[in-house]
Amino acid sequence: MGTTSNTEPNENLLPPDFTVRKYIDKTSTDTQAMIVTSNLNNYIAIVFRGAEPFNWEDMETNTNSALVTSQILGSSGKLHNGYQGALIGNGLAIELDDEVTGLLNDSSLNLNGQVYITGFSMGGT
Repeated sequence: MGTTSNTEPNENLLPPDFTVRKYIDKTSTDTQAMIVTSNLNNYIAIVFRGAEPFNWEDMETNTNSALVTSQILGSSGKLHNGYQGALIGNGLAIELDDEVTGLLNDSSLNLNGQVYITGFSMGGT
């Protein structure tokens, strides 16, 4: 088992026009995602944490790098096999989809319907 240093994100590190809506930490695959909204431009961003050094779960996910057909509902194309397993195997993709759908349906947030997905290293797959 690897170690992890992930904790609840510090909202003070975000630009002032962003609000953290949900932080998800799937310990079974050591995968973290944060959903934020831009109060300035009214969009949603899903941000994935990248691999941490000397973290064996992250290394295992990273080395399973074959491109495979995406099994994520509503998507097409190829995806990094290890990260697809981390998204699907622990329910992260479904939880993200449910949260984003809820945000998009909340008319009080005045979102423009744009959803950006980003991350670094493993999180950028």
